[in-house]
Amino acid sequence: MLPILHFIFSLLLSSLFISKSNFLLILLLICAGGFLIDIDHYLIYFIKTKNFNLWKGYKFYLNAKHGRNEHVLQIFHTFEFFALVLISCLFFPMMLYFSASILLHYILDILENIFTKNKDYVKVWSILYFIIKKKNSQAF
Repeated sequence: MLPILHFIFSLLLSSLFISKSNFLLILLLICAGGFLIDIDHYLIYFIKTKNFNLWKGYKFYLNAKHGRNEHVLQIFHTFEFFALVLISCLFFPMMLYFSASILLHYILDILENIFTKNKDYVKVWSILYFIIKKKNSQAF
C-alpha cells in the first residue's frame, strides 16, 4: 500500500483520541506504528542496492518487480515483532496505541493484497518461517 494511505489511516485512527490530554504522544505513537514501520521496505532496498537515497528507494518500490515469487522478510511486518510490541504493552500501557496502529497497518496490507489480487508477491510474516525456509533451500 502506498505510504500516504497508511499515513491517512493513521491520522484517522488518531482522530479517535483527539480529546485526550496526551493527544500529541498518541498521535506520534499511532503514526510510528501505522506509517513508519514501513522503513523495513527501505532497509531491503538499501541492502539490495547499497544506495541510501530515500526517494530512489520509494520509486524502486513503486515501479520494481522485485520480490515477486521471492520470500522477502520485512522485519517490522512479522508476528514476532508484533508479539514484542504486545509484550511491551504490559510494561508501557501507551504502547497499546502503537500496537493498534501496527495491527491496522497489517490489516490494510492484507486487504490490499486480497483486493488487488497481488498473489505473486510473497511477504513472509514470520522470522522463524523465513529462517527455516532459507535453511531448507540451502540444503539442496
